[in-house]
Amino acid sequence: FALLSPENTSMVTDLTPTLHWEVPTDEDDRSRSIVSYHVYLDTSLTFTIPDTVSTNSYTASNLFEDALYYWKVVAVDNDGGTTESSTWSFWTNSENSVPSLFTLLTPTVGEETGLTPTFSWTASSDADLYDVLGYTVSYGSDPSSLTDVSTNSELTYTPETDLTDNTDYVWQVTATDQSGATYTTALQSFTVNNANDDPGVFSLVSPDSGSVVLELPPLLVWSPTTDLDGDSVLFDIQLNGTSIGMTHHNYFFVDDLAEDMTYTWSVTATDNNGGSTQSGTWSFIVNTENVPPTPFALLSPETETVFNTQSVFFEWETSTDPDPMDSVTYGLDVHTDTTHMHFEINTTSFTSEAFMDNRVYHWSVT
Repeated sequence: FALLSPENTSMVTDLTPTLHWEVPTDEDDRSRSIVSYHVYLDTSLTFTIPDTVSTNSYTASNLFEDALYYWKVVAVDNDGGTTESSTWSFWTNSENSVPSLFTLLTPTVGEETGLTPTFSWTASSDADLYDVLGYTVSYGSDPSSLTDVSTNSELTYTPETDLTDNTDYVWQVTATDQSGATYTTALQSFTVNNANDDPGVFSLVSPDSGSVVLELPPLLVWSPTTDLDGDSVLFDIQLNGTSIGMTHHNYFFVDDLAEDMTYTWSVTATDNNGGSTQSGTWSFIVNTENVPPTPFALLSPETETVFNTQSVFFEWETSTDPDPMDSVTYGLDVHTDTTHMHFEINTTSFTSEAFMDNRVYHWSVT
């Protein structure tokens, strides 16, 4: 005779299932009849003492949740004859269990990865027998908008397209059983940094190139910059091609400068991974104290000279000024008791015909 239900290897959602089987017959001797059935039900194939019933059904009690049970029936007739059925099995699952917690492995928290990191995690488990788990990995730069990818039962996933370089990402994995119960890990962060990036381009600000510095020490200023990798940026200041100091700020005071000197300066931004960015090169002139032009002498006409013409040629030595970018101009003054003449001149000589006869003139140049 055959067992009927629960079907072999099936899932039972009731912890008190009723077992059913066929009623056997004896075709050789119809006077014989079935008087009882021995029902064997156990979690082991070694079977313990059976329960005995008089009908072809048996209701079990106190079964364990998420357990595998084996069962068979022995039919006994009124002459002591027995016939044993085949052995079937079923497993109990009256309440669906949530997948167990598991651990994210790679990328680790805060790890810097390449453009196609491999996500991996430990396996989850499910207390429900024969329940199959599937995994969904979720990742993205915005926690509110993640990309979901099903990996079925695989515990790793590598994106097919490159992630965005120099970007912070978060990721998590959800385990789902056949009944829809889930367990989702917490979000874990990592950073995509495919290669070291140089600090960003920056520019010099002040003092302007070619300008004059009137106060010491001058303050050199340049625009701030950052590093796409998040590296700390250190600035190296060069004066006339020589490093004079380093700073994390975008300014630097320069000491021990000489008066009336021209200096060139530039700045190099470096990260802690060998990247660097160079600014342009500017210049400035130090002139904190204005120096008067150098002494010079009058050349012509000499003192007490008498002219027999009203045209006079004036000439004097060249004067210079040590202050950078200063230019020298001359003021020629000629006067008598009654008149005074002044001429602004850019050269060291001048001719005038504005002189009257029989007059004594005095002249000087400033």
